[in-house]
Amino acid sequence: MYMDKKYKVIIEAIYEVKSVKEEKILMEEKLKRILEDTNSKYLLYLFMKKHNCFYNEKIKSILDMKDRKKINTNIKKGKEKFLINKSFRETYFEIDNLIEKIIRNDKKII
Repeated sequence: MYMDKKYKVIIEAIYEVKSVKEEKILMEEKLKRILEDTNSKYLLYLFMKKHNCFYNEKIKSILDMKDRKKINTNIKKGKEKFLINKSFRETYFEIDNLIEKIIRNDKKII
């Protein structure tokens, strides 16, 4: 699966689990809302690391990630939150299942 596709699947899954169902909004608006919430931001960083999405320069520019230190700090905070907070862990696994399901279905189509 292409990086841009994985990136969009991750954002869609986080937004679907963490947000109230709303009418269709643009991907940029979804990303903006995810980054406003600390837990959602940490989830985004953890899933992008898991699915190797940080190596795409286009994605780095969209997320305004100029240096590796900022990325690593957010990943570290996300891992700490994962270990400490039970509801964060449950949300992580719910989103992970949704992402895996979408990726599996996408591979069946191809």
